[in-house]
Amino acid sequence: MLFVLMHAILLGLYSGQKEQRLHFVEDFLQLQVNQYVSIDSQTVHSATLTIIMEQLSCCGLNDGADFHRSSAAFVPHDSLGEVTFPNISYPLACCMQSPTTDPTGCPMNFTPANSYINHGCKESLLAGVINIYDLIVNLSIIVLIMNVMTLIIIVSGYVWVLVK
Repeated sequence: MLFVLMHAILLGLYSGQKEQRLHFVEDFLQLQVNQYVSIDSQTVHSATLTIIMEQLSCCGLNDGADFHRSSAAFVPHDSLGEVTFPNISYPLACCMQSPTTDPTGCPMNFTPANSYINHGCKESLLAGVINIYDLIVNLSIIVLIMNVMTLIIIVSGYVWVLVK
């Protein structure tokens, strides 16, 4: 009985202000952006953020300008395979297509048309985490309903035995 009550209270607390409870996602992403160096550096933060930006089609926390802040470790050169990209403005993962050495293409010339420099990752990542949390909560509600039904069956069976 206590388990059912605690479960219901936790579900209510989660449903209340879930966006405000997810600051850790933004803090995690900010750390990745601040510690991002380059793909070539092979740091954990660089690899993690590269994967996030490629999967979510985004650049930085709020936008590409995050890599120009004084707290950012981003270096303006990178290499991918045998190709070196000197003097780039943003990480290679901010490009929409595979990086090219074409002087008018990304990463030699970042534009909103060929990159995600105006689209940050925060909103997409938060939406994804909220979707996962909502799925877990919905599954949890099913477990709660099953517990309540079991409790009702047990109590009604106990009452039935007492009545006989």
